[in-house]
Amino acid sequence: MMKLLNLLSVLCLCAEAFALRSYVGLIERQTPLSARTLGGKLLCSACFCLAALFACLAGGEGVTPYAQWMLCAFGCAFLGDLFLHCWPKLGNLAVNYGLGGLFFLGGHVLFALAFFRKYSALRDAGGHFLRNILLLALALDAVVIAVLFFVCKLKMGLLSLPIALYAWMLLTMCCLAYSVAAAVGGGAAMQVFSTLTLRAGATLFAASDLVLCVAFFRKEKDLRLQKANLYLYYIGQCLLALSLRLIH
Repeated sequence: MMKLLNLLSVLCLCAEAFALRSYVGLIERQTPLSARTLGGKLLCSACFCLAALFACLAGGEGVTPYAQWMLCAFGCAFLGDLFLHCWPKLGNLAVNYGLGGLFFLGGHVLFALAFFRKYSALRDAGGHFLRNILLLALALDAVVIAVLFFVCKLKMGLLSLPIALYAWMLLTMCCLAYSVAAAVGGGAAMQVFSTLTLRAGATLFAASDLVLCVAFFRKEKDLRLQKANLYLYYIGQCLLALSLRLIH
C-alpha cells in the first residue's frame, strides 16, 4: 500500500508539471477566460491537493492533526484559485479578487497554525516564540512594502493597508515554515528534505504573491510576470505538499 501511495503522489506531481505547462501555454496564447482556462487552472490546483493527500498517507502516520491543518490550507488555495479565475464570469473584479484574496489569506492562516502547532510540539514553544515570529515578519513586511512603493513604484491607493496586513500574514507563515524546518530532527538527510520542501516551498509561495502584486498594479500587462507567478506558486505548493511525506 505504501508503494502505491508513493506512486500516486509522484504521478500527481508529474500531472502537475504537464497541467502547468499546458495552462501556461494558454496564457502565452492570451486565451480568453473560459471553461477551458478555468479547467486548466483547477487541474493544476487539484494536482497539488491530491499530491499532499497521497504524500501524507504514504508517510505511514495517517492524517495527523498537523496534516489536517495543511490539507485544509491546500483546500483554501484551491478555492482561492477558483475565485481569482472566475472574473468576469461571476460578480465583478472586486468581488472575485476579494473572495480569492480571503481564501488565500485563510490558507496562509491555516498553514501558519499548522507550522506553529508543529514547532510547539517539537520545541515546546509558547507565546514568547510567536511574538518574536510576528515581530520578525512585521520587519520583513516593512521592507517588502518599501520595495513595492519606492523600487517598483506601485500605486496601491486604498489597498495599501490590506495588502500590508496580508503580506504580514504571508511572511509570518513563511517564518514559521523556516522554524519547523530547523526544528525537525532526523540528521542531515532530513534537514536537506525539510529545506527543499518546507523552506523552498514557503519561499516560492511568498515570492509568487509578491510577483502577483507587482503584475496586478502595473499599468501595462507583462506576460513574463504572469508566467513567473504561476511557476513560483505551483512549484511552491508542490514542495509544501511533498513535505507531508516525512513531516507529519
